[in-house]
Amino acid sequence: MKEIKRILSLIKDQWTVILVYLGTIFFTALTFYLYGISLTIYRDMFLFSLLFFLIVMIIKIFNAYRKDKIINQVIANELIDIASNLFTPTTTIEKDFYRLVLNFEDKLEETNSTNRRKYDELKDYYIMWSHQIKTPLAALSLLAQTDTENSKEDMNDEIFKIQQYLDMMLQYLRMQDINQDFYFANENLLNMVKPIIQKFKAFILNQNLDIELDNLDHLVLTDKKWFMFILEQVIFNAIKYTEKGSIHLFAKVNEDKIIFTVEDTGRGIAATDLPRVFEKGFTGLNGRIDRKATGLGLYMSKEIAEKLGIELSISSKVNVGTAVNFVFDNKKKDIL
Repeated sequence: MKEIKRILSLIKDQWTVILVYLGTIFFTALTFYLYGISLTIYRDMFLFSLLFFLIVMIIKIFNAYRKDKIINQVIANELIDIASNLFTPTTTIEKDFYRLVLNFEDKLEETNSTNRRKYDELKDYYIMWSHQIKTPLAALSLLAQTDTENSKEDMNDEIFKIQQYLDMMLQYLRMQDINQDFYFANENLLNMVKPIIQKFKAFILNQNLDIELDNLDHLVLTDKKWFMFILEQVIFNAIKYTEKGSIHLFAKVNEDKIIFTVEDTGRGIAATDLPRVFEKGFTGLNGRIDRKATGLGLYMSKEIAEKLGIELSISSKVNVGTAVNFVFDNKKKDIL
């Protein structure tokens, strides 16, 4: 029954052709009548034309039925990605739709490729993150078995690290759609630095580190939330890799730029590793020493900094320390 309905529907689609043919037959008969031409000739012409018309219509409907059946099979089996190879277009409209399908296939493949890449990146990130968070969890498990004043402080440090890793994971997920999450405003550097130092206060005291803040009372054009995330990553690394000494945060201002620097006296970064510190997953020599490192913090910081219009760079010497520079365009703050 469905097949009959489909065929009738295809015949109905040819109504303009049928109407033209019937109109031609009618006006031809009228012409024969008005000029007194023998209707026998008209009858023979009508029979020949009808036979030819039926043959043409059967071929057209058969081809339309075949294509319609293929398209319905494609839809039923969700074979959109091979639709363009099922039959060759013949009419101008079919050729236009053929190009449309090809264009759709290209966009679909591009979307699938992007989704596969994002899935693989997320999977890799979760694998690295799971290894990273195992270390403080294992440390907590061991510390829970002791009951000393020092063990409680150490437990707080490990809990703090877990919180940092959780924050990093959430920000990594938000990075997938970061362009829709910016709000630029003129922000005071000192006002952004102080809450982070306060947040890390216990961790800093436990490491016996000195914190120096110099010349930070300056406005910069940035997104406060995302800049503070970058700064947290940088300061967290400085604390983590500085066994003794200090962390110095200061700014230098000239007519065109504001250079904000986070400088530590930590273990430093090998010269061979410096060109790759912003690569995703790269941990270098410090990563081999500190096996819980994932190489994601600086990668994320660089990606976000570029979107914020901040030049982010690192200079370092082994066993001397590391300096992370944030370069802001001093002219941009006059825009708002």
